[in-house]
Amino acid sequence: MKQAGEDTIVITLADKIHNLRTLFLDWQQNGEEVWKKFNRGREKQKWYHESVYEATGNREKSEKVENLRIQYKQLIIDVFK
Repeated sequence: MKQAGEDTIVITLADKIHNLRTLFLDWQQNGEEVWKKFNRGREKQKWYHESVYEATGNREKSEKVENLRIQYKQLIIDVFK
């Protein structure tokens, strides 16, 4: 991600945002049971998403990328609170 072009970062962030939104909705409906779907569990999922977030911020960002990063960070907070 550190050397990826802006288009790649935008697609990656959009995909991760969609994944977390879906996960959040599942969590709202099923509670903590949702984490049983993942081999690595809640904490490893949190680590993964935080790592992706960090990897997308190590360079100059366009407004589009920064807006997606803001959305993504808020979802990480909401899902893993």
